[in-house]
Amino acid sequence: TKVKSANVKIPEILFGYFAGPFGALLASGIFTSFLNKYWTEVLFAGQLDGAVNTFLTLLPLLSAVLIAAGNLTAGQIIERTKTKAGKARPWILLSSVLLALTCVFMFLAPFDDKTLKMVFTAVSYNLFYAVAYPLYNTANSTLIPVSTRNSKQRGLLASATNVAGLAVMGTGSMVFPVLL
Repeated sequence: TKVKSANVKIPEILFGYFAGPFGALLASGIFTSFLNKYWTEVLFAGQLDGAVNTFLTLLPLLSAVLIAAGNLTAGQIIERTKTKAGKARPWILLSSVLLALTCVFMFLAPFDDKTLKMVFTAVSYNLFYAVAYPLYNTANSTLIPVSTRNSKQRGLLASATNVAGLAVMGTGSMVFPVLL
């Protein structure tokens, strides 16, 4: 880290606790409002039948088990990490790459075969929601209490992260659909 002060500065708050979480959470917010529509109207257009409809219904429900396990595992991994950069920063760096890749995978359709599309969709969905997103979110949440000993500044960091989350909800659920 290049931070030399015990106090958290405005650029660190803006980039590390607002812009960073905003960007990472935006993908999740957009996916929440758009992914099902993409699956039915683009990815599986012309292939919707009982099997695909059942798959699209069960995928998020069954993936919840993997997502819960992913969150618990991410917490344990981050807690046991000990590096010069801290326990959270290496995972934020890794998860930023994973988030970018899995965002692309979520909208790829490399196969024409319906079954292969369903398998690829399930794998990419779970890589995003059960691996990449929990790693980022858990690591980012861990940063707030260890960033400073000043309780007022910790409160400011938590507020910046929460504002980013609220801004994403508005952007992902209201602004993005209007742009489409």
